[in-house]
Amino acid sequence: MKYNPEIHHRRSIRLKGFDYSQAGAYFVTICTYRKEMYLRDPALVKLVQQVWDTIPQHHSAVRTDEFVVMPNHVHGILLLDVRRGRMHPALDRGAIHVSTTLGGIYPAPTKIKRAPLPIVVQNFKAEVTRQIRRTTQIYFAWQRNYFEHVIRNEDELYRVRRYIRDNP
Repeated sequence: MKYNPEIHHRRSIRLKGFDYSQAGAYFVTICTYRKEMYLRDPALVKLVQQVWDTIPQHHSAVRTDEFVVMPNHVHGILLLDVRRGRMHPALDRGAIHVSTTLGGIYPAPTKIKRAPLPIVVQNFKAEVTRQIRRTTQIYFAWQRNYFEHVIRNEDELYRVRRYIRDNP
């Protein structure tokens, strides 16, 4: 059934009018269904981490940053549109940044399909769900939607990275 605001009464938690396909850093939190403690098993933690690490293979203009798996949710930073050299220098992490203003290396002039943040998150959730259901007897599910925060500067990026690293 197609979404109908008159019937479903859903309220979007996204920033109104914000383009989630634009270059930048995004802090995402994805919770398990009903906040069940599915992710206590070290094998499942490893599987979720592996799927996170493969995101750039499926979305060439996306890079992953800090990431942690908690018993009932995950936190991570996604850097979007990095191959176009449009990342703010504050969001540089090793070889991720391709500078257009400082004479950096430019990617081959291939057509890159930019994946908006919701598509990247949707694909991550779907792949984790498929793999867990295929390899275990658990009927694993994620909570509908996810939480996101647009990281706007270097200080904020540093704070979010530290929060993820130090998360108990």
